[in-house]
Amino acid sequence: MGNMFGKEKPLKEVMRENKRMITRAIRELDRERAQLEREEKRLTIDIKKMAKEQQMGAVKIMAKVRTIYVGPGTESIIG
Repeated sequence: MGNMFGKEKPLKEVMRENKRMITRAIRELDRERAQLEREEKRLTIDIKKMAKEQQMGAVKIMAKVRTIYVGPGTESIIG
């Protein structure tokens, strides 16, 4: 971890910078996960609303989109 121009950073400083980068990455992942959960919830509500309106074509398409976001094997949306 040597610098081109002079002293190396102290180990404590390097560890602090690495910890900071990891913390930032974790926060970013948490934000992304929360955004996907909000989107999934909104999509589920829209699917249920469309199903009540008997728009099964739209429901099937939206369910496929939800499966892409969430993955197979999740609980049933309708019923």
